[in-house]
Amino acid sequence: MQVMFLESIVISSPAYYAWNNKYGGMDAADVKRFKELKGNKETIS
Repeated sequence: MQVMFLESIVISSPAYYAWNNKYGGMDAADVKRFKELKGNKETIS
């Protein structure tokens, strides 16, 4: 099932697993906030 999903959205398994390790336990609001904070950090640096 997972392989069919990955093929249907055209993403490699390593890319999926990297994304899942980074964002897997977050809901959409958490991911949005994480990206905002990351953007703010890059702006400050």
